Amino acid sequence: MKANSSWGNDTTFYRLRPWLKLREVKVNENPICELCESVGVVSETKFIDHILNRNLFKDFELELVNLQSLCPKCHSQKTSLEIQFKTKEAYLKALEDGKLQYVCTVGAKEKLLKFLQEKKKAL
Repeated sequence: MKANSSWGNDTTFYRLRPWLKLREVKVNENPICELCESVGVVSETKFIDHILNRNLFKDFELELVNLQSLCPKCHSQKTSLEIQFKTKEAYLKALEDGKLQYVCTVGAKEKLLKFLQEKKKAL
């Protein structure tokens, strides 16, 4: 497949069967924007987003726990917040310290951090 760089990155991943299947699972699980829903607003999901940035955390791009349903506004705001973190370590520290508190819900953050701790113990 030819890479599409319309979003500034190689988007081939988003056409792969494993991603498309996982994306469908997530949309069916929650068709409402999770961040909007957490404050009582109902907005339709347009994006299935990787909580941990795919460019930094390739190992978790097909983990359901790392996905969230977002509307366009929340996706744009989340991307603006996370773009300043260029390393895994900086991103995780900011997430743990609350500097990235608006990139996902508190529940999603807790599940994800628990998942990462379990992965670390397994290594």
